[in-house]
Amino acid sequence: MKPDSKQRLRQARKCYEETPVPEALPYLVRSCLRERPQKARWARVMAPALVCLCFLFVTLLNCSEVFAQTVSQVPLLGEVAKIFTFRSYSEKDPMKNIDVRVPALSQTGNTALEKRVNQEIQTKIDGIVAKAKTRAQQEWEAYRATGGSAGDFMPVIVTVDYSVKCSNQQILSFVLESTEVRASAYTQLFCYNIDMATGNDLTLQDLLGDGYEEHVNASIRQQIARREAANPDLDYFEGEMGFQGIKPDQSFFINDRGNPVIVFEKYEIAPGSMGIQKFEITP
Repeated sequence: MKPDSKQRLRQARKCYEETPVPEALPYLVRSCLRERPQKARWARVMAPALVCLCFLFVTLLNCSEVFAQTVSQVPLLGEVAKIFTFRSYSEKDPMKNIDVRVPALSQTGNTALEKRVNQEIQTKIDGIVAKAKTRAQQEWEAYRATGGSAGDFMPVIVTVDYSVKCSNQQILSFVLESTEVRASAYTQLFCYNIDMATGNDLTLQDLLGDGYEEHVNASIRQQIARREAANPDLDYFEGEMGFQGIKPDQSFFINDRGNPVIVFEKYEIAPGSMGIQKFEITP
């Protein structure tokens, strides 16, 4: 074996040994083993092989620049490899039950973009978790101060997750979703829309052109009217509490058809029982 080949082999081995086991792998194994009984044998046989393949794939992406570049050129694998990896963690005690999945943008070829987006994601999640812990601590102390039994306390339940809405060579759109459950559930959506060519955040004007406000407002009013006509149980707010038009920083994501979907939080334009309201806008 040539000296340079030996050197590359030593580097690859060192990279492999230093690559951390993805935190999602234990979850994958447990998920496979929890399948129905008739599938358990298949899961026990295939799960280790799938885990090994997954780990090998992640290792090669991190250790081999040539492999990563090659994969990124394969249409299906390219999207999977460059968009997201994730880590997950849980924190559980008598006061709180927190489950978090953290998305991370990678393999885009734009290091500055990845650093910016990943930092924004981490900052947002850290803020959500910190506030949830503070509320849980305050509620726990107040409950115990009144003589409440520790075993009867209802912990604050918080889930942070994400979903990819659109992923192609031009656009990446994903949503970070935070849900907190006490007497009722409250969900917040944080939308990220990225122009993959420039690395800039996409705006409604970028997608719909000049005069987009009037077009979006008219479309939302029409959709509200159609929904109420089709379902008498729906009751959107009216007057000053109702829809008054989109805001300059209006929240939206982009669906797989490339159309923006306007998002309104719970209670924003309708009763809480109707939940988050979404309106797809076509050009």
